[in-house]
Parts: sequence; structure tokens; C-alpha cells
Amino acid sequence: MSPETMGIFWLVLAGVMLVIELATVSLVSIWFVAGALIAAVLAFGHFGLWIQIAAFFVVSVILFCFFKDRLQEFFRFRHDKSGASLVLGKTGEITSPIESHQDGRVLVAGQDWKASCSMPLGKGTAIKVIGMHGVTLDVEPLKKPMES
Repeated sequence: MSPETMGIFWLVLAGVMLVIELATVSLVSIWFVAGALIAAVLAFGHFGLWIQIAAFFVVSVILFCFFKDRLQEFFRFRHDKSGASLVLGKTGEITSPIESHQDGRVLVAGQDWKASCSMPLGKGTAIKVIGMHGVTLDVEPLKKPMES
């Protein structure tokens, strides 16, 4: 094949890998995009097919090994916090009583949540969020009731 044809092949492969990465956001295909771009440059520079293939794999594997975990940590760090991470450990107030084996409602950080507790709690009781399952907060009274 001509160098131009191989260069176009590598550019098309880079485009396909980019589309796959954008569709999956898994940080796997992106490294093959870089490898294919390097191989395309080599193809247009009239380097041999085996050099192009070797460069494609070497660049892709090296970038994958050295940068995948770092990029995942970077994106994980940048994500906005939501759900349990926003309310865990926060205090709030019961807005609808929590009965035995029946969920109630609480107001925590300005948001209304479904809540459960191991003991009945009345409206107005101050609570602390100790966990979350699904969209239901696990709460406990801020001040434990006196044992009699």
C-alpha cells in the first residue's frame, strides 16, 4: 500500500477510536488514538509498515500504562460531589416522623430526604446522617434518648 493510503488508514483508525472513547468514557480507547496518530505521521513520512505498527502498539501501551490511573484519579477528583457524600455526617431535622419499620422524612443541607432509623423519632427531632442505602438516609438522633 502507498504511504498516503496507510496514513489515511491510521487517521481513520484514530477517528474510530476517538468515537469509541467518547461513547464509553473508559479511558482505554484514547491511548490508541495517540498511537494511531503517531503511526499516521510515520506513514506520511514513508516509514515502513512494521515500524508504523510497532509505533502504534508501543505508544498506545506506554501511554495506557503511565497515564490511565492518573487521569482516572484526576477526573474522579474533579467530579462534583452529590448524594451520600454531600450529606454523610451532616445534621438535620425530622420533618415527618419515623415510625417502627416505616420511613419518615428529614431536612438535611436544605434538601428533603426519605429517612430511616432503628428507633421511632418524632417531628422536629435533630438527627445526624450515618449512612445511605438507595435514596434513603440512615439517621440517628443527635442526642441519644435517655435509657430508663
